[in-house]
Amino acid sequence: MADLLATMEAWLPKVRALRPGHSWGKVAKTLGRLGSPDRPWTADRLSRAVHRLVAEGLAEPELIAPAPRKPPKDDLLLVIAGIKGADPTISLRAIAARLEEMRIRTPRRGTTWSASSVKALLDRAERFGLISPVAEGKRARRQAPDAPGTPGS
Repeated sequence: MADLLATMEAWLPKVRALRPGHSWGKVAKTLGRLGSPDRPWTADRLSRAVHRLVAEGLAEPELIAPAPRKPPKDDLLLVIAGIKGADPTISLRAIAARLEEMRIRTPRRGTTWSASSVKALLDRAERFGLISPVAEGKRARRQAPDAPGTPGS
């Protein structure tokens, strides 16, 4: 038991310093062989060990809180915001076509852009202040004027 406590004292303070700000993989890589000279820490093994310590009341529950997500790369947002800024009336499908022409891959590394993906990125660019907010009236679909001879004219 004393040996177990000694090995825990070797790596647990580092885990406390790094979690939950970093992922289990990054913490395991930082620990390396600390506390276990015969085999290095893996993310899975470290996560199970810390979860067990928390369950036994030997470690703080904050250690097993989820790590924050990585911030998105802004380069894609900047490209889409630039396209929209150059032509504010451009459609989502036209932006998608332009991204495909530029051979810019989707966030999931695909080659075909959908209007909904462009819309999601435009919304995110708007939240980050890269483009000015669009008035709700402009977001509504434009309806073609009634043609002569159609109902309602």
